[in-house]
Amino acid sequence: MQRVGWALGLAVLTAVGCGDDGGSKPGGVQGDATAPAVDDGVGGEVPEPDAAPGGVDAATGGTPTPPDAEPEDADTPPPDSEPVDDAAPPGDAGPVDDATPVPDMRPPMPGDDDGDGFTGDDGDCNDDDADVYPGAPEVCDAVDNDCDGEADGIVVSCFDGEPALVGVGACLPGTSECLAGEFAACTGQTLPAAEVCDDRIDNDCDGIADEGCDADDDGFTGVEGDCDDANPDVNPNAAEVCNGLDDDCDGETDGVREPCYDGPQGTQGLGICAGSERLCVGGGFGDCQGQVLPAAGEACENAADDDCDGTADEGCEVLDPACAQIDLDSPVTVTAECLATGSGGQGLVLVELRDTQGQPLAGRAVDIQFQPALPLVFRNVLSNGGTYFRGYNPTDLPQETYAIVSVACGASRVALRTQPRVQIVPGTTPGRSLVTGGCTGLTGDLRALVTDAESGALIPNAWLMVGVAPENRLQDNATDFVRGVQGGRPNSVNAQDGRPRLLDYGGRLTGAVTLTVGADGYENVTLADLNASMVTVPLRPVAPPPPARVTLEGRLADFDSLRVDGDIDAGIVLGGFDLSFLTSFNVGSLLGRQQCWDPLQEGLAADLVPETLLPGNLYVPRQRERIEILPITVSEHRFSLSPFTVGTDNLTALAGKVSSDALVEALAAEGASLNGLLSLLSLREIGVARDQRIEADTLDLAIPLSQPLRENASCQVSNPPPGTSVSCVSAGDWSGGAGAGPLFAMGFGTVDAADLAVANGPVGAPLTTVARDGVFRGIGYIGAAVARFLDYDAAPPELAFGLSTIIDRGALGPDGGAVVADSFLDVPSLARDDLDVNWGAVENATSPPVDLCRVEIVRGIAALYQPGACVPELATIEEQPLWTGYVRGDAGTLRLPSLPNAWPRSAQDGLLDLDVTPEEDFIFLRLSCLGLGAAPNFDYDRADFRALVEGVTHFAQNQASY
Repeated sequence: MQRVGWALGLAVLTAVGCGDDGGSKPGGVQGDATAPAVDDGVGGEVPEPDAAPGGVDAATGGTPTPPDAEPEDADTPPPDSEPVDDAAPPGDAGPVDDATPVPDMRPPMPGDDDGDGFTGDDGDCNDDDADVYPGAPEVCDAVDNDCDGEADGIVVSCFDGEPALVGVGACLPGTSECLAGEFAACTGQTLPAAEVCDDRIDNDCDGIADEGCDADDDGFTGVEGDCDDANPDVNPNAAEVCNGLDDDCDGETDGVREPCYDGPQGTQGLGICAGSERLCVGGGFGDCQGQVLPAAGEACENAADDDCDGTADEGCEVLDPACAQIDLDSPVTVTAECLATGSGGQGLVLVELRDTQGQPLAGRAVDIQFQPALPLVFRNVLSNGGTYFRGYNPTDLPQETYAIVSVACGASRVALRTQPRVQIVPGTTPGRSLVTGGCTGLTGDLRALVTDAESGALIPNAWLMVGVAPENRLQDNATDFVRGVQGGRPNSVNAQDGRPRLLDYGGRLTGAVTLTVGADGYENVTLADLNASMVTVPLRPVAPPPPARVTLEGRLADFDSLRVDGDIDAGIVLGGFDLSFLTSFNVGSLLGRQQCWDPLQEGLAADLVPETLLPGNLYVPRQRERIEILPITVSEHRFSLSPFTVGTDNLTALAGKVSSDALVEALAAEGASLNGLLSLLSLREIGVARDQRIEADTLDLAIPLSQPLRENASCQVSNPPPGTSVSCVSAGDWSGGAGAGPLFAMGFGTVDAADLAVANGPVGAPLTTVARDGVFRGIGYIGAAVARFLDYDAAPPELAFGLSTIIDRGALGPDGGAVVADSFLDVPSLARDDLDVNWGAVENATSPPVDLCRVEIVRGIAALYQPGACVPELATIEEQPLWTGYVRGDAGTLRLPSLPNAWPRSAQDGLLDLDVTPEEDFIFLRLSCLGLGAAPNFDYDRADFRALVEGVTHFAQNQASY
């Protein structure tokens, strides 16, 4: 009995993914009554401050270890399994098990009259009925089947509507309790109801929210994109007009253009004169930009009708002799051949006026204009000897224009032949996405729009610096530049409006530069080797306000079978996630806060298994099992997502069976860890609670397991980084795409490092998918394979906490498929030398090229919580951003700029002062390098950095102490 009880304890403890009573505190202190353990269930894998960083297994408190055994086939019940009564609750939603029991061929036990393996001394309360014995499944028949002193009491999921509607829209199942051999009426269910307009809920559970709710009768509802359902002139099909409204509901107000021309009537289209457009902003049209108006007089020698009277060069038959002295090919240049709209940039037209002998001509009446027109900075043309110059700004509309220079000579005027071109190109706009752009190449003008990453609004008093050290070097005074005076302006600027701009005529602000922006209370962001004239940079707050959090608890309903079969039934509840999670897939962040749980509260083995830890978002139904001949009752563990962020989310439940034998074998070999839990769970079913609006504590949420999972897919792995195991994931995209929308998990698979080490070709792992019907109709499919060092002790020290990921966007579909993972990037080494962050090469012979690497400096903050009485305090790690740097390609180094001392947070090279941070906190480096195979046209200098999520196909990451 002692041996059996010990095996039972190992099996149950391992099945629920639990471990010892402590973890690691930041800094390497073991958890005890005064020092909290670290639980990576919320913050993910984090480094320790004075040692190599890494995840702390939330169950064992130490380094996770991969299991050595694959789960056994749980489809076939053991010889002594018993069938479950097929009585169904109201609504026909009860579990049905029509499996035929296998005859027990063992000789009958003495005193066991009904041959069920139990005697009266063993607790058999009816030794004449083989279906009644301790641990038998309780069925709704008014009989105490399991001999616990109570008959019936079974609670099952139920639904009185169409079964296919469960989980669609607002429709949720209820519960029904068996009393006196019959199931009671279904309570707590949500059935289809009349549609409530504009609540964005599918009340009638037909898959469409707010249908028939077009309040202004313009053909569109709020859900269909009508941004003002009280105004019939505002809808997605309306034409945008200049009225201060977003008429077409595209998120932009006005922005329309209309033709314009301010010249004398009858001159438009004659000679050089041409109309243009003006832009509507704030309900009114602005100035006419880009038009060409008649010149004050005809400029000779250019064969153009400058005054737009229909005749070119009239009055130029006899030129003043003074005109003959002017070299009409005198050099005309511009300092900025390109400016971006909204940049506030500035350029100079420079005229080196010469005579026909090459000598400077000073004191002449020189006029400089643009055709089409540009805003001019100086009222008059300025000069310094024979050099004439005039400043210009961009218009608000993209266009191409030319500088026209004319010179008065006696009674005549002549035009120089050289007419340099200036392009006005679209600039970036404020928003929540990092965007580089403007001109192709930096030519003396640089503007940053610094925004809040959450709201997209401009941040007041944001600053901008170029280079890696503060120094005075820029020349932004046009007159001094023309005179040859050395620039003395700083290479940094603070802007109250959140639009810092640097201007330089001296050639220092040309070509690729290192750009850094920041603001008080926000992270720093550095873009190295950037050759763009305008950039929008969203910043994350260093200490963001904590979101509203609540507790979400409940259960899973409608398990296919809870029969006694030697396997433990369990499920995991996951919130929604996005593609960025898949790239750095971390089991720890999938698992909720740890909870103390007493797995056995009844039966002969109840005292053999102590209260232990279980991830909060795992659900274990109350069930009867046996290990060898020992019957057990496994206690229910309701899932708990705490803290859960207030808002709307899609909750997905995956359920299946864990082979007790495989778990005992794994524990005997190395000890089971949370990293091995998902690989041992044979998934069978899936359920989802779509668009759950959680605004307060919800303590009785029922998620029905509404659809079977199909093992029709696989993950084929080869060429991973040496020593890594590979976790494979199949996921669904609610938006119907392949990673662009919110995602949900539908299957997990693991390929062990030992199998990969001896394989001569690809090693496969099965994956499950869900059919594209019911609540899952219209979904997209995506697969991922993440190579990690599960055995941290055996990994190279500098790589132990690295990973390499492949995202396969086209392999999976409704009929399954195979995720092919054979071109992993190398895991980069990572270290810091003063202000230099260095990493090893990421590309290899089998991988694609790296488009960009990102370096993050992160502050980790320990948040304590009490899981129960079985262990002391645990801690999750919350991350706060300090500095993010971007480098094009597989560069291998980033030098962090030294910031001016006058700026906020300049101590410690722009970081928080390490000497005053709490002892439990720490700072670490994280490196991510990306291959953007799904965004083949990514250009570091002109890109929307949303492509780092939407376009990633290959991803490598590592982290180290700062």
